[in-house]
Amino acid sequence: MSIITPEFKQLFNNRIDILLANNALTVPCTIKYVDTQWTECPNCIVNNLTGKSTNKYNNIGTIPFMHGVCPMCGGDGKIEDTPQDIVYLALIFDSKDWIKWNKQSISPHDAKMFVQSISNFAETYVKLKRAKYLDMDNNITPYTNGKYERFGEPEPVGLGDSNYTFVMWRRI
Repeated sequence: MSIITPEFKQLFNNRIDILLANNALTVPCTIKYVDTQWTECPNCIVNNLTGKSTNKYNNIGTIPFMHGVCPMCGGDGKIEDTPQDIVYLALIFDSKDWIKWNKQSISPHDAKMFVQSISNFAETYVKLKRAKYLDMDNNITPYTNGKYERFGEPEPVGLGDSNYTFVMWRRI
């Protein structure tokens, strides 16, 4: 007789699902699929020589302004145009709490450069598989550098099933 009964597995899955709910231990994170791409600002007049905004409204943009810097590009003359999605991830910063599931090891000295994410497989696996970068929720970034690169493949895991996904991310 196995001590891991179907009822035990269901209890386990119910508890993990509660932790991974959007309003529980997860934070909204932006995943980006490719290197950052830029597009000329459609709201202001851009200086052809410098590539920067002249901070003058171009009369066709969606955010008119009279003074100061362009509210769309912040005076940069370009805006980010990178494919991205928002996903809710539980983030584990302390390497002692990481789940060890593959042969790829991270030395304790380098552990402060990594974070492990846990999420619901069905909701996030395809997006995480395509993801190249992760930007953490703005509520966290004042306390840490919130930009990470995927380190290895997403791993489907669970207690006798693959209901969850673990991913390691390396700080950039």
